[in-house]
Order: sequence, then structure tokens, then C-alpha cells
Amino acid sequence: SLNFANNPVCEMKSYRHYVLRRLLKLESLDGQAVTAAEQQLAMANTSSIKTQMVKDNAFVQRRSNWSLMPARFRQQGLLDKEALTTEGDDDAWWERVQDLELNHRHLRKLSNLERLVNLKALSLCDNEILGIQGLEKCVLLEELLMEENRISKLENLSTLVNLKKLDL
Repeated sequence: SLNFANNPVCEMKSYRHYVLRRLLKLESLDGQAVTAAEQQLAMANTSSIKTQMVKDNAFVQRRSNWSLMPARFRQQGLLDKEALTTEGDDDAWWERVQDLELNHRHLRKLSNLERLVNLKALSLCDNEILGIQGLEKCVLLEELLMEENRISKLENLSTLVNLKKLDL
């Protein structure tokens, strides 16, 4: 049993999942029983960007002001799905990606983005990212949206010479 109720640490984003990922045998947290389903959900939340996650949320055409667009317009279209289908050269699809939206994914670090050399817009809003890293090869990036993360230091942006919009 662990009780941090009324402690400011409880207000941290994904605090409960974070504790459950670290203390696997915890039965009670802040006066609430930990269920098996809750423990499984906490463990299932990935901390890094996986290839399939990129493929499922990538767009091959740049969308305008996509952060303001309704969700129904931010879905992958047939053109995106066809262009990201792998035939023959399994890695060719990486170079077709121009837009990537990975909001609300509980991501804690940026990884697996170095092959997105034609990426122009990247949205990573409402995650748990501590710092900006892994974007060195994304030199065409124009829009980087990272509001509602845990970024405390602005660094590793020197290669992003085309960046026009940065939201933290």
C-alpha cells in the first residue's frame, strides 16, 4: 500500500500509471485498490515511438493548420494508406511521410524518427516527453507541436532550420 493523497506529486500527468509501472505488486494506491485491469493498462502504455505507431498515424501530404482541424479530418485517407503500404523495399514508406500526429499516447521519449527525412509537421501534444531529441535528421520540419508535455529545457533544435512553428 502506498498513499501520497494530497501530495502535489499526485497532480503530475499520468502519475498513477507511472507508479503502477514501477511498483508491480502494489495493491492499493492513494486509498484506492489497484485492479488487475488497471495494472495491465499501465503496463501496456508504451514509452517510445514504435514503427507501427508511425505508420498508423502518418500522412503523406501536408495538411494545413491540422492542430485546429476537427478529428474527423485528421484521419488517414486512402492516399495515405496506399502510399504507406510496403511492397518490395520495406523502408521506402518512411521517406513519404510529411505529417505525423502522435497526440495522447503517453510517450516519454522521442525515438524512431530519424528515417522521417521529409517530415514537415509533427504533433506530440499531451504526452510525457521530458526533452526534445531524435529530430536531428528531420531538417525539413516546419511545425513542431509539443504542448502539454514535461519539457523544461529548450535544446536540440539547431538542425531544424526550417522550423516556423514551435508550440510548447
